[in-house]
Amino acid sequence: MTSIASLITDHTALTLLITTSLLAVAMLALYPNNLLKYLQRKRYQYEVTFSLYMMTPTEKFIFSTFVFLVSRVVLSFLGTSDSPTRQNCGSGSV
Repeated sequence: MTSIASLITDHTALTLLITTSLLAVAMLALYPNNLLKYLQRKRYQYEVTFSLYMMTPTEKFIFSTFVFLVSRVVLSFLGTSDSPTRQNCGSGSV
């Protein structure tokens, strides 16, 4: 049985996800050039920061895959830590 707090949290997270998605779609529909320029600037910053502009497309792909996998491992490790605020969350027992 789920508690009311977990239902409220799930509903809030779902509402936040829907609101964020609608806002992103609205921005894309209203200002496609600004979003495109922003994404191009972020890609340029990523390539310059890690010196990817000197690599071939295959090397860029391999490096980016490695960075993505390492970041996912780190984030999953940080997300599974036993912090006191997340202990017994949603178990329904006191």
